[in-house]
Amino acid sequence: FFWTATRVLRPGGLIQVSSSSTAGGVQENKMLAAAESAGYKLVNRFWFHDWRLAGYNRVYGDYRDSDKRKRQVLVTATGVQDDKTAPYRNQMPHQDTCYVFELIRKP
Repeated sequence: FFWTATRVLRPGGLIQVSSSSTAGGVQENKMLAAAESAGYKLVNRFWFHDWRLAGYNRVYGDYRDSDKRKRQVLVTATGVQDDKTAPYRNQMPHQDTCYVFELIRKP
C-alpha cells in the first residue's frame, strides 16, 4: 500500500490510515515498519473518534456488506452496539486508532 501511494504523492504528502486494535491482518509494528521502508514517517496518532471523518460509512467491499444493513437496523431497534451489532464485526470505533504518515522521500 505505502509503496503504491508514493506514485501519486509528492514529498510532504500525507496518508491517513485507520486500524482496529483487534485487527488480525494489520499489526501496528508491521504497519510502521512498512511505512518507514517506503519513505514515510509517522507524524500523528489519535483515536478514531477524534478524527474529523469519524462518521464516514465504512464498507468491506465484498460479500460481508450484504448483512451490514441488518446489523444497523438491530442497533437502531435495541439502542445497543456491540460486536454482534456493529456495522463492522469486531471492529468497534472505540478500538480504532488513526495514523498519519508523511512521505519524506521517494524510494
